[in-house]
Amino acid sequence: MDICTLDFETFYDSEYSLDNLPTEDYVVDPRFEEILLGVKMGSSPGFWLTPERADHFLRTEIDWKNTAVIAQHAHFEALILSHHHGVKPAMWIDTLSMARALDGPKLKNGLAFLMPRHGLGFKGHEVVKAKGKRYADFTREEYHQYGAYCVNDCEGEYALAQIFLPQMPADELRVIDTLIRTFY
Repeated sequence: MDICTLDFETFYDSEYSLDNLPTEDYVVDPRFEEILLGVKMGSSPGFWLTPERADHFLRTEIDWKNTAVIAQHAHFEALILSHHHGVKPAMWIDTLSMARALDGPKLKNGLAFLMPRHGLGFKGHEVVKAKGKRYADFTREEYHQYGAYCVNDCEGEYALAQIFLPQMPADELRVIDTLIRTFY
């Protein structure tokens, strides 16, 4: 099975955010806007795509029946892929769910905590600079910096999966996949 790591960056502000809304409400809200998509195919270097290019890529350039997706907080990516792109991969691999099982639910298991805890560098802070910005609001330089931030997330998620997957029982991975699919 092919592996694809995905990370969407989306519009948010002080009122419209995942801190204030359930994932389902956030993704289907009329204010929802994709800003960019980070992608890592297998172990190849990651890259980022504009929303227009991302939609074409997601719909035409991946064999979803034979592709597992790695993501942190995968139900977010799952709902975006399904609701906005009509895509349902063969399997979901959620680094957040694996971290909760392996590192413990009492630890902070966001990517900003997981990456340094496992010796994988740091997440970065560009997402804070993106608050309140629509796709059209970014300067070229800001957008490229945000793209690099998103690719770094993909690289971290992929690396975490390589650490976690050998420790996870196959049955538990199927349970995680089934849980993520409930967000379609």
